Amino acid sequence: MLFEFIKKQNGSCNGRYFTDSAPVLERAWAVEAGLGWIGKNTNLIVPKKGSFFFIGELIVDIELKYDNRINDMCGSCTKCISSCPTNSLVTPYVLDSNRCISYQTIENKEKIPDKYIGKFKNRVFGCDICQDVCPWNKFSEPTKEKAFKPDEKFLKLSSGGWNELNEDKYKEIFGSTAVTRTKYSGMKRNIEFLKKGGK
Repeated sequence: MLFEFIKKQNGSCNGRYFTDSAPVLERAWAVEAGLGWIGKNTNLIVPKKGSFFFIGELIVDIELKYDNRINDMCGSCTKCISSCPTNSLVTPYVLDSNRCISYQTIENKEKIPDKYIGKFKNRVFGCDICQDVCPWNKFSEPTKEKAFKPDEKFLKLSSGGWNELNEDKYKEIFGSTAVTRTKYSGMKRNIEFLKKGGK
């Protein structure tokens, strides 16, 4: 573990590590540490790696040697902006989170506004369209970490299975995953919302 290595190399050192587990401005600190730059889709982009990863942070009480910041390399590309079906990327580097499919399908606990009918592109939990179209993600490689592999029960879920999803089946398939953030009621709401757009 990196934290143990730092303590071994530097003697006395106190700190804490995070991975999406505390309110840390991880993208901003990742830029300062020279990991990558914030792309026009507002995600951290790492050269030759893309943006499909978790950011890990160590906050320690000693000064370390850090890499230099990386220049923005989005260039003139605007694929993320033009591909967003709800126009949540209002201008380069500016996201209106209320318009984002991820917000609407996960964080929003109220009724999804009708103005988004037909715009969710068959998504019921989250959205990665702005990352899917990013040219830097052609360098992304699938993880070898078994904990991130989708459950076979999920992979075998047909369109009919989604429509017939009951609370017990929901818990069986998603009970130990991040999908529980939207709760069963939220998932059913999302599925019903997709049907309004012909999905």
